[in-house]
Amino acid sequence: MDFLRLFLLSLGFGGSWPRMNWNPEMEYFELLKLTREPFSNSPDPELFYATPTFLQALQKLEIAIRLRRGLNLVLGDVGTGKTTMSRVLLRAFESEQERFSVHLMLDPGFPSDEEMLAYLIRLLGGEPPSKGSRVSLMDGLQHILLRETLEKDRVVVLFIDEGQKLSPSGLETLRELLNFESNQWKLLQVVVFAQVELWDRLRRMPNLLDRVNLIVRLQALSLHETRAMLHHRLTQSGMDPQKQLFTPRAVRLIQKLSAGHPRKIINLCHHSLLRAITTQAQQVDLDSVKWAYAQIREILTGEEKEQSPRKRSARAAALGAIAAAGLVGLAVMWLPARLSPPENPLLEFQEKTPQPESKEQEAREAQAQASTSAGEPRVSQDLALGQNTAPVKQLLALSPEEWLGKLGESGRLDSGVRVVVRKGDTLSALVERNLGMVLDTDSEWMRRFKRANPGLINPDRLQPGDSLILPLQKEPAKELEAEPLAWFPSRERAEAWARQELERLGEGTLFLAPQQRDGSGGYGVFRVAVEGETHMQGFARSRIGAGEMLQVFTIRVQPTRVEP
Repeated sequence: MDFLRLFLLSLGFGGSWPRMNWNPEMEYFELLKLTREPFSNSPDPELFYATPTFLQALQKLEIAIRLRRGLNLVLGDVGTGKTTMSRVLLRAFESEQERFSVHLMLDPGFPSDEEMLAYLIRLLGGEPPSKGSRVSLMDGLQHILLRETLEKDRVVVLFIDEGQKLSPSGLETLRELLNFESNQWKLLQVVVFAQVELWDRLRRMPNLLDRVNLIVRLQALSLHETRAMLHHRLTQSGMDPQKQLFTPRAVRLIQKLSAGHPRKIINLCHHSLLRAITTQAQQVDLDSVKWAYAQIREILTGEEKEQSPRKRSARAAALGAIAAAGLVGLAVMWLPARLSPPENPLLEFQEKTPQPESKEQEAREAQAQASTSAGEPRVSQDLALGQNTAPVKQLLALSPEEWLGKLGESGRLDSGVRVVVRKGDTLSALVERNLGMVLDTDSEWMRRFKRANPGLINPDRLQPGDSLILPLQKEPAKELEAEPLAWFPSRERAEAWARQELERLGEGTLFLAPQQRDGSGGYGVFRVAVEGETHMQGFARSRIGAGEMLQVFTIRVQPTRVEP
């Protein structure tokens, strides 16, 4: 009956359902044994997952505020986490309200400077004059700041969200506010969270630009960070930490389709999860993600689907027929259930086992179960390579020379530029804009480009949102970009942790290298970016030379023949 309600709700019949006190969100959570919505599109700090780069950015911003350094900027594309960072930073000062007076301006798009100044006066607890001039409003705001900072010894902080909406006169007003200072510090601490377009305007205002203390640029999430964010949100919502609700291939596709933007990841995960529920799947797999992406592709890519009136009418008629057939089918399944003892749909969702489609398939499953019982490694269906093949994962320990030699053969050591395709982009335009060269489709560079982008099917048909690597025109580098994951004082502990982490992830490459920490020597475990994921950028990035690597651990998937 729960699935019938979900189906009716998706068709817009939720308001006419007889049980008006039914809470679909709670039943949705109960269906998954969750306590809350895991992929809410609201900036909930409790669901916030902090990457190492994000954490260091937060620390730098907090230090700048405590030292009263004035103006700080947080820049990022749409959906990269600017609003979430503002809420997390806001919560960092909640326990120190006697010392810090923190305020949030949600929309700085004021029609005049007078309205902006009057709003700030009210925000700080004052009362602006009814018909005050710009000068009088400035004087009133300065008086409030002097009283708060000098008399009460408080730090006044202003967070400005959607900073790209600031008008040129609004930016000039902000510059004048930063002129309010004592002999030791600025009277007003400002953090502006804005899209990257604000930077172009600031560069044309040198008198404001030289007052900027810190610039934080938010980047897209890597595959590793995307996987960690999903796990964090689900466990914070009540999921068993040992459970894997999204298959590895589904996570990889989500990261690729979203280009690593957190808001797009959350939206795609939400619709993929609902699809898995309505199909009674035990996990969110590739099919669920593909279906969800087809539903919200216009939202994720900005592309508009043009349809003629005839096509729209035909589509509406087809959807109506499918809806009617679905209702009839669901009613047939539901009515007998009303005559029998009620079943728990949650148990059915989690414990339902797919039935064999044929005797041959049943025999193959029995053979696989027997092999598992005999001690042979069990192969996940999610990594199946074909009808008669099954992959076997093998953890390899390689010397740096052996591993780097394999990378050199595949072109993985090429230095490159990561770009995201926008609407109307072509490969030749991207190459000319980013590398300053004319594209030759029958050149060595083109062959290196194809090796660097193995998932690209047709270079002549790029899709908005695709993430590409454009190799630079130089010899392969003898060092790699890597992300530090852990540090240990002994090599034995570092190797043991690296092996355990790889077995948990089931993919990727980790390596050991000497690393200093707090003046002590030890061994760091680093992760190498995999092909097709967003390059890691920011404070956590490290470049490790071939001579520094001690041991490399990697997962190799070896297809083996399964006899029917």
